[in-house]
Amino acid sequence: MLLSTLFTILCTLSALLGLAALIHLARTPRKHTCPNCAYSRRDLAADAPCPECGLDPAAARTRARKRRIPLFVAALLAILILPAWLIWPSPFRQAWWLIRYRTWVRDHESVYADWRIVYLKGGRPDNESFASRAQLWWKSSLVFDSIYPRPQCDRCDFFRGNLKTNPLDPTTLLQVDLTDDGIPEVFLAEYTGGAHCCSVLHIFTEADPPRLLASVEGLDSDVQVIPPAEGRPAHLTLSDWTFRYWKASFAESPAPDLALIWNGVAFEPSAELSRTPALSEAIDELLTELPLNDADKAPTSKWPPPTLWRTMLDLMYAGHEALAWQVFDRASAGHESQAADFKREFLEQLNKSPYWPALKAAYDAESPAAPDR
Repeated sequence: MLLSTLFTILCTLSALLGLAALIHLARTPRKHTCPNCAYSRRDLAADAPCPECGLDPAAARTRARKRRIPLFVAALLAILILPAWLIWPSPFRQAWWLIRYRTWVRDHESVYADWRIVYLKGGRPDNESFASRAQLWWKSSLVFDSIYPRPQCDRCDFFRGNLKTNPLDPTTLLQVDLTDDGIPEVFLAEYTGGAHCCSVLHIFTEADPPRLLASVEGLDSDVQVIPPAEGRPAHLTLSDWTFRYWKASFAESPAPDLALIWNGVAFEPSAELSRTPALSEAIDELLTELPLNDADKAPTSKWPPPTLWRTMLDLMYAGHEALAWQVFDRASAGHESQAADFKREFLEQLNKSPYWPALKAAYDAESPAAPDR
């Protein structure tokens, strides 16, 4: 935090100096002075050379103009560095981080046949601060180099993660053909650290040479790799955390599950794999299981309770949007004035999901859409 503040102050001073330089460069030379050296030309003929630098007025103006161009560019860059730092600070922080941890030493490594993940420690000899990074190698080729600067943390392992191994044989890697091209993929699971966030699954194809196929963010939960079984293709499962902290604490935040499948270009939601069988419970039974009247028991609470939209989201992501809205309509009896505002806010938040619009479109393509809301 201190380094960021100091750098912001330096960028601000640089921008102010650059602005002053631009103002100075924009000023026209004073009358009766040489454009090149500013020596007085009073009482000289209009085409006479300058007594100081020896240049005639035309040559003096040309040289002065050429000299002002790089100064103008430097002043402009000095001004732009401040908004660049404020808007996009990552490159600046990473550059500082690499300078600070300029010495990297191999800490340990894990080897799985042709794959090898090497953990490096970096630090400075004048203090005890250190950082770590991971490099993924296939034979002698570097496939992935992960560097995560954390300027606010001087004593953190910045990379946490490892290659996913086969649950039946931990000495071998988990290899699943997610792309259905006959070439399996391997998986590097990473946890960036923090109170909740974030997990990322890096997916590499074992083609020669290997390449990073995709990086799928799981946020507050892991991304699971599901091998093909019982006629179902290989796919990923994860939770959608769009409603994290929305009108509720993290513990009460719903995160409906869904499945992702490779479409040849990227991973997209799969309606077929996300759908669950139609529920046998009647709406009345669903409402009985939900503590929908908690708001009535606690005057400080607001209707509806998080349990309601958790159930709605679970139903929607499982392919039962119409049933979800029926549950909402029944639960909103007696709360009509609040229900209209909640429905609007709920749909606004739902449409922010990176998965729901595509999943809904897939469900609607398979069966008639739910009533327009």
